[in-house]
This record gives sequence, C-alpha cells and structure tokens, in this order.
Amino acid sequence: DKMARPWRIELENAFYQVISVANGTQRLFVEEADRKDFLSLLEQFSRRFKIDLYVYLLMPNHYKLLLKTRLANLSRAMQWLGSTYTRRFNNRQNIQGHLFKGRFKSVIVESEMHLVRLSCDVHCEPLYSGLVGDLRQYPYSSYLPYAYGSMAPAWLKMDLILAHSSSEDLHRAYRRRVIYHLERGMQYDLTAYKHNLIYGSDRFAKEIKNRFLPKHPDVEMPQQRSLYRTIAPKPLAAKLARVLRCNLGQIKRAPRVRADQKRDRDMIVYFMWNSGLFSNRQIGEQVGLSYSMVSRAASDYRKALERDDALKHRTAMIGARLGL
Repeated sequence: DKMARPWRIELENAFYQVISVANGTQRLFVEEADRKDFLSLLEQFSRRFKIDLYVYLLMPNHYKLLLKTRLANLSRAMQWLGSTYTRRFNNRQNIQGHLFKGRFKSVIVESEMHLVRLSCDVHCEPLYSGLVGDLRQYPYSSYLPYAYGSMAPAWLKMDLILAHSSSEDLHRAYRRRVIYHLERGMQYDLTAYKHNLIYGSDRFAKEIKNRFLPKHPDVEMPQQRSLYRTIAPKPLAAKLARVLRCNLGQIKRAPRVRADQKRDRDMIVYFMWNSGLFSNRQIGEQVGLSYSMVSRAASDYRKALERDDALKHRTAMIGARLGL
C-alpha cells in the first residue's frame, strides 16, 4: 500500500517528539553493540545538525526522541540518522534491505512544560508495554539519569526538564513527577495531541494552522486534512453558494427542494466530498442532508456528470474558478 506522506513543519528553535519504527517484524536493536552504536550516532546527530537532545528511548522495534532543532533541518538530520544506522546495523548483522518502516513521525511540542509531560510518557513506555514491571529495570532510555542521577551521555541535555522541579533534589522530584503521571493514567494525553502533528493547546494548534497550512491542503497528507477540517467546512460551503448564487439557508429550511436548488446543493456536496477534506457529517451539516444522504448525493452528481456535457463544463469552470 502507498504510505501517506507525513506533513513536515520545520522550524528553528522548535521542540519535537520524533519516533521511527522498524520495518515489519524487524528489530532495531538485536544486541548491546547496536544500542551503543545508536547512542554514539546520537552524539554526532546532535553536534552535526545543531540539535539539543533531551530524552531518548530505545525499544526493541522503535525509538523515540524529544529534541529541539536550532535550525529548520529536522528531515535532513533524521534522514542521516536513519540511513547511517541502517547501513551500520546491516553490516553488523550481515543483512540487507530497509530497516525502518517508511518515514519517521514527528510532533511539534508547544512549550517546555509540554516537553516535561511528554518526557514522563516516553520514559514510562517500557512499563506500559509490559517489558518491565519496574522502570529501574529498563536501562535503554534516559529515565535512570533523570530519576536517579546515573551516568548520562555527555550530549544529553537534562537541565531544561529537571529545572521544572521545585525541589533541591531534582532527581527525586522527577521520580515523583513520573509516579504522579502514572497514577493519573496520563499515558497518551490525547487532549494535548492535535491532528497527529501538534502536542499543545488549541491556541497553539490554531497558530500553527494559520502560519503553515496551505490554501489547498494536500489530500495525501492526513495531518493537513485533519487540521483543515477543524474550521473549513462552513467557509467552503458559503463560497460555493455565493458563486452558484444559491441560498443555502433557504435550501436547508425548505420542506421540498426545487430541481434547480437540488442541482446546486448536490454540486456543493460533490465539491466538498471530492476534496477528501470533510466527513459526510460535516458536509451534511452545511447543506441540510443526513449523513447517509451525502454519499448518495455525491454519487448521483457523478453519474449526472457522465451523462451531461453541459453540466460537466459548468462544474469544471466553477472548480477552476475556486481552485478546487
């Protein structure tokens, strides 16, 4: 299957959570030498690409990082990390082929406080997944340096997250924070995740949308579609109604819809449905149709286009005028 392209928003001085997953049943780390090699590559990754690394987690089939990009270069840096580790892993294991499943995933993190919350979630994952019964038993993450002050790689920048504790013993305070996180059941704090792209507030999600969402989202990028859906159905329906000179309010209220009104309404449905940006429910709310009737209206309109050259021409002209 063709994999949907992730939408990359690359910024200077931005916090991110990144995750990269192994291909199929492949393991990313088979032996201790693999983990040591990956951690040594993280040092080069940090230095070469001017990236601050705050948290790392190496799981059998994926890894997660919390980081800050000083330059807008996340894709280039991650491509280097993935391809370099793959080449070295394949040489060690004497195998060939893709080690990682498609492209890495990235989430923009709003603030230091959001980063602190995510650090707890990332560090707790070995416990959530049942790999260990106690986080002290899992040495392949930055948890032990944070929680107990054990030896950390020189490149790991712990001060920013530890500084959010109000205790003299920062490591003990971090342990308490993680326990609080676990007791609250805060794994995958879904209210802060927006569109698989942003971890933060509604206000931050809106700011990202206003700054970076293109006028016409790429239908192959689910994150753009998701973010576009948050506000777009009403403006698009209204714009189509203005061009068609039809009164959507009147159509929605009418007990019986005239033939000319039905044609205009179905054209609006067709354009909105065809964009791939909106759910049937969202479209139906704009034109006064039930969820189930939206698909039928779009299907009827497609069939009419096949039979009626004049309608096809008019539809193409309106679509071109609106860039649809």
